[in-house]
Amino acid sequence: MDSIVYSLLSGGIGAIIGTFFGAYLIILKQDKAKRTTRKMAIKAIALFNKYSKKDGTFDLAEQEFNSTISLAEKRTILVALHKLGIPVIIKPDRDFSIEKVSFDCVKIDRDELTAISNQIEKGLCDHLFYTDPETYFKEGIRLSTLRFLAKRWTNEVLLNSSYDEETKTVYYPNNWFAKYSWGERLSLAVFKVRVSLNEYFDADGKSAKDKIDQLIKEIDRGLWDNCLYWDIEAYQSIQSTNNLNNQFSSLLQAKKEETVQVV
Repeated sequence: MDSIVYSLLSGGIGAIIGTFFGAYLIILKQDKAKRTTRKMAIKAIALFNKYSKKDGTFDLAEQEFNSTISLAEKRTILVALHKLGIPVIIKPDRDFSIEKVSFDCVKIDRDELTAISNQIEKGLCDHLFYTDPETYFKEGIRLSTLRFLAKRWTNEVLLNSSYDEETKTVYYPNNWFAKYSWGERLSLAVFKVRVSLNEYFDADGKSAKDKIDQLIKEIDRGLWDNCLYWDIEAYQSIQSTNNLNNQFSSLLQAKKEETVQVV
């Protein structure tokens, strides 16, 4: 009987010890992987920090970043770096490439880099790692392209247009559409309708440069994204429905007024 109890106790203790050490080893392995990932990110931050002297900008570090940070490291840390404030940019005239990551011409703040590095080292950013950069950045390519297109049209067309107060009409430069593909014109269609107002012209009917500049800033801030994503046919359908509803409401109101007068 004693031998049976001893065997059971030994087996139970052994299982507990085995489970404990197994879990402990897993934790150690996970912690080691996290420390390795943090070192990758801190290595990249240190690289940017080298260019912070004399008002250096992030784009100056672009070549060294792409040559010294491996593809595996980029795939692990790039999205995290972007979310922490490193200005990775997506150029609207090309696809995102993990081999040639581009950075914006933004002044490097050494104190900000130090703060980011400290956050990474403390493990506060572990949840940001391992997000696939291709998927993450390609989701923003269309939006970046649309904003770029809207700003281009604003500068090339709206800025050089005029407004007739009597006819309430915006007159664009001749053949402006020749510089834009059919797909670009479709993408711009709703935006073009919504900004073709006297709001962007002065009393003489000439474009107001200060208001055009404000429009460009609004495009950058995403205030016009809904228009840029809105299909022109869907927009026109809603406009037609609204017009019919307004006409029907006017007709009902007229009938009501006639009834009141008769009574």
